Amino acid sequence: MKTFSVSILVTKSSSSFPLLLFPSNPATSAVIAAAHFPNLAPRSLRFSICNDTSRSSLGSVSLSSSDPNFSTMAGSDDFVKENVYPNGVAVITLDRPKALNAMTLDMVIKYKQILEEWELDPKVKCVLIEGSSPRAFCSGMVIKVLLLKSKRTETHLFCQRFPCPSICKCMPSLDASLVDNLDLSLYAGGDVKQITNKNTLPDMVEVFTAEYSLICKISEYKKPYISFMDGITMGYGIGLSGHGRYRVVTEMTVLAMPENGIGLFPDVGFSYVAAQTPGGGSVGAYLGMTGKRISMPSDALYVGLGTHYVPSRNLCSLKEALLASTLYISDLLLFGGSTQGCYNAVGKVQQQLESEAHLKLLLPQITSCFSADKSVKEIIEELKKHKQSEEASVVEWANDAMQGLGKGAPFSLFLTQNYFSRVAAGYGKHGNEFTKVSLEM
Repeated sequence: MKTFSVSILVTKSSSSFPLLLFPSNPATSAVIAAAHFPNLAPRSLRFSICNDTSRSSLGSVSLSSSDPNFSTMAGSDDFVKENVYPNGVAVITLDRPKALNAMTLDMVIKYKQILEEWELDPKVKCVLIEGSSPRAFCSGMVIKVLLLKSKRTETHLFCQRFPCPSICKCMPSLDASLVDNLDLSLYAGGDVKQITNKNTLPDMVEVFTAEYSLICKISEYKKPYISFMDGITMGYGIGLSGHGRYRVVTEMTVLAMPENGIGLFPDVGFSYVAAQTPGGGSVGAYLGMTGKRISMPSDALYVGLGTHYVPSRNLCSLKEALLASTLYISDLLLFGGSTQGCYNAVGKVQQQLESEAHLKLLLPQITSCFSADKSVKEIIEELKKHKQSEEASVVEWANDAMQGLGKGAPFSLFLTQNYFSRVAAGYGKHGNEFTKVSLEM
């Protein structure tokens, strides 16, 4: 069990512990920050994240998928559709096209219940995840952050209270990003609309427990897990796909982790994915901190968010090939949980990329700026140097990266940099807490 200290009485929190991530909801900030800076958190509350990811506890509050308070709305049955075919291929279809397949809490609960049932069902040999529309695989979780009545002075006070004094001097526009978008609605990391409406700590625990336990389930799933990442795949959409074994991208795929722009941080296990990216995790840190969108299949494969490239028009053929494959239990044992049928079906329709990864060409610059040993201030200073480069492509990249950082909340940037650097430093080391997604979460 991994235990963190969090302040339950936000008015009595330590002065060094950040509680103004959401000015009107300091408890939200406490939960998020404590998960990554436990050494700064007061000891007035014990917040547990269990390896048994179906349950989490907070004092006397206990939550699980079987808890009557963990209710599922009727609409989730319409938005998350399931089907098991005769050959053992089981398909989950996210069908909420008007919201770009953004997940609600109820959808997350049903999704996890389906995976748990299929994992124990001997008839199910392979799981395929898809969106109902080519516009989006999954644009994230439903988020509506309302920073109503927030003032610039409050944001300046935030920057003064916590250890990021250099950010306001280096990038004056950063603190304004939270204030200038008071009614900000987008799909990214968590169901904050429900959190801000209820504004109670147990409700927050309910949401994050459901979200994170599903990610852990996917990362350790015992059967082949294939994602058709066609269209927008952002925030929680990357969480649903990025930890699976087969990650199929198309020319329509758009990948991003935009959470810093709304005062959150790139969660859903993305730091674990980022640690495995080129440059010792530098490319992942760059994507997480700037919110940069990936729209080229070559970049998606280079970073590792995708494993195969299949043109969007060929996805139907790929699905038909999977449904026509013969999947045997012997294949599962021989290929360590994957199946030769799955591999062959994907291999038949995937295509070679026509262009080299743009991020690969910029790897030296990305590493020089976003390596794990660089602070936010040092990142900004390095980017300023690259803006003076004689190469137009480097100058364009540096300007774009600066703009991306400028859209992020100050504390979010510092938290992301600290968090990602720790995961990157510990990834792959025996006995380290970041060797598995479930431990990182």
